[in-house]
Amino acid sequence: MAKFIYASAVISCITYILLLSSVLNIMLVFSSDKLMNTLLMSILVVLSFMISLIGIRESWYELATAYTPHEEFLCRVKRVFAFSVFGLSILNMILLLMYLLTLLSYGYY
Repeated sequence: MAKFIYASAVISCITYILLLSSVLNIMLVFSSDKLMNTLLMSILVVLSFMISLIGIRESWYELATAYTPHEEFLCRVKRVFAFSVFGLSILNMILLLMYLLTLLSYGYY
């Protein structure tokens, strides 16, 4: 059961696409209010980060309770996947910081 790992991957990918489009001024978010866009991005980044931490914890527990070598191999793959999603969450935080600095430098606030 790797529900949190998969949920974290989906939320992190959606957040990455939205943040990258916002930084590059493609703006896939259809709100004209910059404050609402910033709040949406911040909430998504924090949510993806927290869920990815829970996914890492879940994969660690699954590996500790694996009985067969096949289960152990699958749990190790899930743990690598969970850490890569965690890396994507950290990249999302960096992109959010870039987005906020871009808004502040152009005087949108």
